[in-house]
Amino acid sequence: DTEATSSDATSSDAVLTTTQEKYTKKAVSTVLNALKKGDFDTAYDSITGNQPPKESLGFDAATIKKVKSIFNELDYEIISVKRTDDTKAVVKVKITALNFEKVYKNYVKDASQIAANSPNLTPPEISKKIDKAFSEALKDGKKKPVEETVNITVVGHGKEWKAEYSNDFAKACLGGITQVAEALK
Repeated sequence: DTEATSSDATSSDAVLTTTQEKYTKKAVSTVLNALKKGDFDTAYDSITGNQPPKESLGFDAATIKKVKSIFNELDYEIISVKRTDDTKAVVKVKITALNFEKVYKNYVKDASQIAANSPNLTPPEISKKIDKAFSEALKDGKKKPVEETVNITVVGHGKEWKAEYSNDFAKACLGGITQVAEALK
């Protein structure tokens, strides 16, 4: 992961000290590095705002493994940091993620076909085929990752800064999955 120095903070009221800039960048890096490693507790605890309740994210072991395989493709570059007031800054980040929109569409299509066309298979056999379909969809999604530049608000003071949850931040990390959700409505 690379971090560029801030060149956007030019006006006197928008300048962060080197220490403030360091901690605002660290807030964003902590979330993104934790997601990339599959450390969802750290990622969740490093975000503030209107994120979904932690309890609602309870996944079984198989689902956690799949989610980790999605986020291990995550990469980012911090482009700039700009202070908006004494307790807020905006960190501009270019996020590159697995094309999860493509993965999801292919997986749902293939899994539906497997379920519909496998009347003689046992549930464990169907599950194994569906897991293979997910692996194939992942390979396809890795071929053309998506890149999005987002502004992430960071709030705090001193050494204690946290990235603020936003739909744009989530969408960039999830490679367009919010677009899939809209398409399925």
